[in-house]
Order: sequence, then C-alpha cells, then structure tokens
Amino acid sequence: MLEFLQTHSKEAFAVVPVVLGFFINRVFRLRPKIFYSVRHASNYVIDQPLLDAQGNILQQHQIIRTASIVSENSGLQAAKNVEYTFNWKPPIYTVFPGRAFGAEETEMGRWSLKLDSLGPGEVFGIEIMSINQDLPLISAMRSDDVPGKLINMVPQRQMPSWFNGAALALLCLGLITLLYLMALLVEWLAV
Repeated sequence: MLEFLQTHSKEAFAVVPVVLGFFINRVFRLRPKIFYSVRHASNYVIDQPLLDAQGNILQQHQIIRTASIVSENSGLQAAKNVEYTFNWKPPIYTVFPGRAFGAEETEMGRWSLKLDSLGPGEVFGIEIMSINQDLPLISAMRSDDVPGKLINMVPQRQMPSWFNGAALALLCLGLITLLYLMALLVEWLAV
C-alpha cells in the first residue's frame, strides 16, 4: 500500500485541489440563506375584569399575549419575494424596521406577510400581540430561492473582545499547524 502511494502520490494529490475547490464552491456560492426564530413569547395577566356592554363581568382577568419573530439573511445574495406564513392573521402586529410589505389571506385562512427582498445581513422582525385570544403560530418562511430554516434562539453571554481575539488567534495557529503537518505528510509520501 505504501509503495502504491509513493508511486502514485502526484496523481492522488492532483485530485485534492479539484475536490477542495468543489467543496469551497458549494459552501461559499452566492445564494441567500434565510432563517427565522421566535425570539420570545410572553403572557401577561392583567388584573382588570373584562366587561360586556351592560357592565357584567365576563372574565375576572384579561390576558395579553405577545411574541417576537426575527429573521435574517446570512447569505451573500439578496433573498427575493420573502414570505412569512401564519396560521391566521394576528390581531395586532408591527414590523421592524418599518418598511413596505404586502399582506394577504389565503383561501384556507392562512395569513401571509410578504417582502420584496431581504438583503445580505439584513434582519427583519415581526411583533405580534393579542388580547384575550390565542396568537397564531408562524408555519413557514420562504423566498424564491430557498426556504427559511427555523432555528432555536437562546440568550448567550457576550464575551470580551480580548477573549474573541485570543480565540481567533488560537484558531489561526491551529490551522497553520494543520497545514504544516499536511505538508510534512506530502513530503514524506513523496520520498
């Protein structure tokens, strides 16, 4: 086996740049990458009775429900015709940043909020709220090019910049060491 590798090492290593180029092209090709997450959802019990028109108490307390949906395009190209689909139209909603959007209800009662595009690195948020009723769930996000991916979002500690710099330096040192060891292996196989 070792003799085979020594004899054909040039041919074997000639394939490496082609395969490596293929994988780099797959990873870094220009396309949008969109994801969305429910950043938070809360229920607030308000100690104020719900009254009917005659002043009779219908409910002793009222419940306000809120949710925040955030999305981002982490790709290298703008996502065209981005659509957020909810189970039904939220009673109260707002978007951030404030920008033009379209909304429509489907034949099955679903509600869609549509953006013309979501640029690379752009973040878009939808805040929904209801009083004494359930909130709709977001059922899907999509664009012309790719579907949106649902991710879980959790609070994360922000590390100091010196720590991030040290971690980056160690990663670079590890990469350089790996390349050096690969060069030693190629040299050893070529002998």
